[in-house]
Amino acid sequence: SQLPAVECVPDQITQVLMNLLINGLDAANGREVNAPTVEVITRVVERGIDIEVKDNGEGMDTETRAHAFEPFYTTKEPGKGTGLGLSLCDSIIASHGGSLRIDSEPGKGTSVFVQLHVRGELTGMLESGA
Repeated sequence: SQLPAVECVPDQITQVLMNLLINGLDAANGREVNAPTVEVITRVVERGIDIEVKDNGEGMDTETRAHAFEPFYTTKEPGKGTGLGLSLCDSIIASHGGSLRIDSEPGKGTSVFVQLHVRGELTGMLESGA
């Protein structure tokens, strides 16, 4: 089924998704697995859409997850990342009235969930199942 339209600045949402895809690819390629993968899974959720970017990389421990959205925090080696990617993604999604959430465990990969809300008449269509 088709996702409903969301009110957004397309270039900014593209920037968020590209950053999440690059992070996922870096994580998956940094782990010795048979087939490094990054999946994008979309869902219609209550009052909006959910976009999951899921990798089979190393995953994150509790401390890393707690700091992941902080500016300049990075687990990448020097010269490979600024530590601004997730912080910027979080700011962009928040400015759209949405939310960003990380689900990750060491050795089990990472899923980053982007939730954006449908506004106005589209909300009624979602709730009625149209």
